[in-house]
Amino acid sequence: MPGVALALVMAGCTFPEKQPGELDASAIDAAGADAAEPDAAVDAAIDAAEVDAAIDAPPIDATVDAPTIDASVDAPPIDASVDAPPIDATVDAPPIDAPPPWTWQVTTTNVTVLLEDVFGTAANDVYAVGQDGTIIRWNGSTWQTQPAGTFLYLFGVWTNGSRSWAVGDWGVLTRKDGAGSWTSETAPTGNSIYYYGVWGASSTNVFAVGLDGYILRHDGNSWSASIHGTADLAAIHGSSANDIYAVGEGGAILHWQGSTWSPENSTVIGDLRGVHAMTGGVAYAVGAGGKILRRSGGSWTQLASPTTSNLFDVFATPSGIWVVGTNGLVYFSDGVNAFEQVAVPTTNPLFHVWVAPTGEVFIVGVGGLALRYGPP
Repeated sequence: MPGVALALVMAGCTFPEKQPGELDASAIDAAGADAAEPDAAVDAAIDAAEVDAAIDAPPIDATVDAPTIDASVDAPPIDASVDAPPIDATVDAPPIDAPPPWTWQVTTTNVTVLLEDVFGTAANDVYAVGQDGTIIRWNGSTWQTQPAGTFLYLFGVWTNGSRSWAVGDWGVLTRKDGAGSWTSETAPTGNSIYYYGVWGASSTNVFAVGLDGYILRHDGNSWSASIHGTADLAAIHGSSANDIYAVGEGGAILHWQGSTWSPENSTVIGDLRGVHAMTGGVAYAVGAGGKILRRSGGSWTQLASPTTSNLFDVFATPSGIWVVGTNGLVYFSDGVNAFEQVAVPTTNPLFHVWVAPTGEVFIVGVGGLALRYGPP
């Protein structure tokens, strides 16, 4: 960071010169020596000094005023056309240190199981779940394991900070309130239905989707179940309580508008594995064979895809759309230009992506892998 220098200037001092009429010490000594001897010339000088007292000095004429100052004579004008010397704009200000660039980091999770889902409320409050009832939480610097209250496989997780839910196989549902502990329960459908995705508009309006078209809804007190078609449903996401999408087997798409689930035409027949809703009726879905779909104006259209490999999840923000898939595939589009591949430090399958409100990206996958894109 910059510094400045200070210079100090000292002014010289001169001694006053001797003034006329002042006598030095030698002259005083000589005068004293002469005065010690009587001299007849002194008397003559006294006589000559006597003058007629009647002769006065000429009077001073008080009527003679001092010369007046002519106020009509102005000071010479300042030439405004003479500019101040220009500032040299080529002299740059001292540089300000830029923040370090964002990078992809393989974070240490201390688990080796497959991680299926990731979701959070902020860059320092992120949950990931997976095999063997694994639940880990990122606090902004490290992942910490939390007892799930079950050893069953967990496929989906959602949180709003005050309430969190994780869902999985054998109908397991596990819940945490605030900073409390996770406690598990069984879905009202028993242990025959696996649940793969969960999302909530609030603590009292949470949905979970699973096998055979089953959709659960929690009102803050208990779960209720309903069936919508026969397709297995793999993922769910919404932009509000009246705009929620579920996707799954054979290109199935269901839309919740506040009171009922309605099927929508995806225009594809391949399985869909991930969905993300934005405001204004816009949504994205991805799936088998590299399919990428976009919803706008009430209709779904297929976008050009950079791959034919399976894609597992999508997350859309106003800044762009992230897509992840098999073999470490990560793609990004700003919403205007085509999707381009993003280099990440892995070739393992990546199953889910979540983006913090501040832009940090979290991706989870095989072998306890958790990628983070953000500041060091």
